[in-house]
Amino acid sequence: ASILAEGCRDALVVWGEVLVDGHNRYRICSEHNIPYQVIQRDFADRNEAKLWMIRNQLGRRNLPNFVRSELALKLKPVIAEMAKENQGTRTDICQISDRSSIDTKRELAKVADVSHDTIAKVEKIIESAPEEVKTQLRKGEMSINQAYRQVKEAERKAERQEAIAEQLSKPKASSYVDIFTTDKKYRVIYADPPWSYNDKQDTVYCGGAVKHYITMPLEDICALPIPAEKDAVLFLWTTSPMLEDAFKVINSWGFKYKSSFIWDKIATAMGNYNSVRHEFLLICVRGSCVPDVPKRLDSVVSIERTIHSRKPEEFRQIIDTLYPVGERLEMFAREAAEGWDVWGNMA
Repeated sequence: ASILAEGCRDALVVWGEVLVDGHNRYRICSEHNIPYQVIQRDFADRNEAKLWMIRNQLGRRNLPNFVRSELALKLKPVIAEMAKENQGTRTDICQISDRSSIDTKRELAKVADVSHDTIAKVEKIIESAPEEVKTQLRKGEMSINQAYRQVKEAERKAERQEAIAEQLSKPKASSYVDIFTTDKKYRVIYADPPWSYNDKQDTVYCGGAVKHYITMPLEDICALPIPAEKDAVLFLWTTSPMLEDAFKVINSWGFKYKSSFIWDKIATAMGNYNSVRHEFLLICVRGSCVPDVPKRLDSVVSIERTIHSRKPEEFRQIIDTLYPVGERLEMFAREAAEGWDVWGNMA
């Protein structure tokens, strides 16, 4: 509108026959037969021309940090090429005295006048974010941190889905019961069932278990034939939402509840009624199976959580301390453990 009303006030900049600044002005003037001026500039090579073009863009006022970083990242191949030449020079953007030791991201951060961390995040966003997110960033409608979190969460979700797909593609027994059929009997059983939550929310530590591993319906867990000795102990993990169902499992497996440990995860997590920072390790027995070692350990164990659902190894050590005698089985295990038989499609 300004050009149509007042003419083309700013000259186009060319390098020989190459237009290096004023592409929009040139298009508008050509379409409406508006005269324009041309200024010639001399550059040693294409890299020097690119450096000048981006510096010229960065000189504009009020550019969002994303746009500044996006412009600077266009220099990445230029700086990489300069580094290969291994000789010092002064450019129109920055002083690079030893190109063999260039930290490209730090140089680009200086160019954009942003932090090294911001450049790294923007590069990831450009590589992985959908175009509508980039458009919002260019308009200043979204922060770089918000977009970066979206990208990382999308990556984590894709990794989880890939892991689940891999598990689902593996050959399976004809039923859950077949998986746990054995003639061997165990005195000590440790189980962390893959509870099926009604809550499918996409958070890392509350509900959404199906996004991390294959879950089982309650009736299938209850139906498992547990290979326990006549006198045996069961250590069963459960969360607050599944506490009532845990007692149905205990009774179905032929055990009686006796006591519990509480895992204090230190950091709080999501919850519908309160901020849940603990899980229960229920102690249950069949027949007579008091601890072999009469050691009264603290019932509350404070250990910071790590990845979704993984239980601290300290709890296995507690079990081994109290019950050092007898065959031991970990059900729904993630990995092998010395002295234990393990079952589970993640083991």
